[in-house]
Amino acid sequence: MEYYNIHNIVTFVIKRTPSLAHKIFSHLDMEYDYFKVKHLDAPDMTVTIGDFTPDLKDCYLVDNKYYIKDDYIYFKDSYKLASWEAEITGFETGQIVVNIKSNFLGHLFYDGYIIEFLIKFIALQKGYCFLHAAGVAKDGKAVLFPARSGTGKTTLAMALVNDGWDYIGDDLVIVGTEGKKVFKDTFVYCYPTFIHVFDYHLTKTDIYDEHLTSWQKLQLKLKWLIYKATAGYAKLFSYFKLNEMFPETKIAKKSKVTRMIPVTKKDKSKFNFKVTDNEILNSLVLNMMIESYPFEHYRQAYAFIFPNSLMKTFWEDYEKTLENCLKRGWYTKDTDFDFSTYGFEVGEWNEQSVKSLRGAME
Repeated sequence: MEYYNIHNIVTFVIKRTPSLAHKIFSHLDMEYDYFKVKHLDAPDMTVTIGDFTPDLKDCYLVDNKYYIKDDYIYFKDSYKLASWEAEITGFETGQIVVNIKSNFLGHLFYDGYIIEFLIKFIALQKGYCFLHAAGVAKDGKAVLFPARSGTGKTTLAMALVNDGWDYIGDDLVIVGTEGKKVFKDTFVYCYPTFIHVFDYHLTKTDIYDEHLTSWQKLQLKLKWLIYKATAGYAKLFSYFKLNEMFPETKIAKKSKVTRMIPVTKKDKSKFNFKVTDNEILNSLVLNMMIESYPFEHYRQAYAFIFPNSLMKTFWEDYEKTLENCLKRGWYTKDTDFDFSTYGFEVGEWNEQSVKSLRGAME
């Protein structure tokens, strides 16, 4: 049994029987290792990995694959050669219980496809929002870089960490507020995971190259060959602990948000494109929605049967809570809150684009 406490915002327990598949493929340890604790008395969520018998009595059947009843979802799903099934209860009443069973390769996916969304769900009920963004900090002041997958958030974060910035996250961060009325400030909480590296990361900049051993580089090359040989079907990342790649890096557990620079991909790099407050808010919400598949299908199936549920209103509640977090910064007096309305367009991450980013940060 393993216990996890994410900044006293979300707590959960994972129960599983040790197996070869868990040791080889499970991402749970890599994704949540930073938040592991020795014990929890009343976790928000309990996840059990292993065989289970679903409780399908009196269920509605949606799309011939989702079994729905009050406070209950059961489904089977798959991706390429991986498959899994899960039942989830308690999300409407406050204490979530999850049972998951998967095939050998399924252990690669259920953390990101099931557990991660439920963590975000619990956080939202407590007034916190996850953002799909990289983040770094200096002297307790944070800069966030919201961006789509594949834009280069990890490369961006590692470039700044290499320059001496403190690390907050390279894929997800958590935002919340403190204080009262117009004097509330927005804070960001770190969300460290293992750094995901693929061969193409080494060809763009020397950020990773100087921190990897020859053996690690060879492994990346072999995985790239597998990727090419399978016509992109098998894309195998390598995973590294942050403090192994960058031993001197400090993790900023909690920082005051002072700037937000949305990053998008284009044919060439360019800084200083205008972004309005509403555009930032809308892009943040849409980005998180896109990243929530396939759980978004499960959520919609439940919402179809129960239109007054928390699952149904999740995205409306998310947008309102996030806007509340961001607006408080703009309304706060005597603050260095910037939320820069200028974004960064990047063609390819290379030495020149990294140099441009460094100039923008100054």
